[in-house]
Amino acid sequence: MKTTLKINLSLLIILSMVKPIGATPKDSNKSQTPAVKAKSVKVSKTEKKSALKRLDQRVIKASKNLFNALNKELKIEGVSFTTLAVLPFKSLDKGAKDADVDAALAELFSTRMSSRDQIIAVERSRINSVISELKRANTGQLSPKGAAQAGKLLGARYVLVGSITTMGQALQVTTRLVASETGEVVSGEIVRAPRKEFVKFQQQVVIPKSKIGAAIRSFLIPGWGQLYNDAKLTGYSTIIAGLSTVGTAALYGYLGTMAEAEYQENKAETVSRRADANRYYRNARIALWSYAAIWSFAIFDAYVSGTSNSKIDLNAWSDLESTGLIFSGTF
Repeated sequence: MKTTLKINLSLLIILSMVKPIGATPKDSNKSQTPAVKAKSVKVSKTEKKSALKRLDQRVIKASKNLFNALNKELKIEGVSFTTLAVLPFKSLDKGAKDADVDAALAELFSTRMSSRDQIIAVERSRINSVISELKRANTGQLSPKGAAQAGKLLGARYVLVGSITTMGQALQVTTRLVASETGEVVSGEIVRAPRKEFVKFQQQVVIPKSKIGAAIRSFLIPGWGQLYNDAKLTGYSTIIAGLSTVGTAALYGYLGTMAEAEYQENKAETVSRRADANRYYRNARIALWSYAAIWSFAIFDAYVSGTSNSKIDLNAWSDLESTGLIFSGTF
């Protein structure tokens, strides 16, 4: 009896110490997880947009100062407008190269500077073709003399050169405005920002491209890979040619089917429809073989003419409220 009483008392004590399953801290944390995650994602997106806007404001300020210096030169010369070439920026150390923002920053400065009516910007394709001919472009930052030489070849009165270096946890962009005729540095600006701001900027505006990506697109739709490679004339021509041959094959196939059906009626007046059906089917096969040739060409050309370079798309850079583009308009 006493033993039974002791056992019952022990069980009561143990049961009183056991907490309900629903009240455990572990389950309480689980119930809060979705809300916490949603809040974290929202904060992350807000911080990303804020970082991008801060970097853009720094570029706006630097571009404005460069333009003011250029505008003074124009007033001295007595002209109302001039031509400007923004040369490719150079990453001067491993940290800057890893950030991979040189091309995107050059494009951003070009967009900012050319937003003024007084400046006529030289096309990027022309700049790249000239720079590829200058050996100095492959050995680091262009000197003012080298920049002036590039400006003369491009027919630009002024050139903007830039370099990117690592400064602790930040990146520093040094820009110089050079007169093509004299090689004189007219003005210079420095933009310094945390490395993470540049990384977020790069992730937002740089679209990676590849030869395989171009070939796969043309495999799916002949001509799509060419458009992906920015070869618009070849791309649209290939698409039109492909659609034309497919349409022709479908038309002749339909006419062949109709002629065959009439021939199958076994009437004297439909005997000649057999030859018509064979002719239509032959033309349909020729059209299909033509499409196969266009399809093969599109895949091959897309791969050969494709590059592994990235495309800069500043239109992807939205402002904090997503009501427009940070870089739209003038400064």
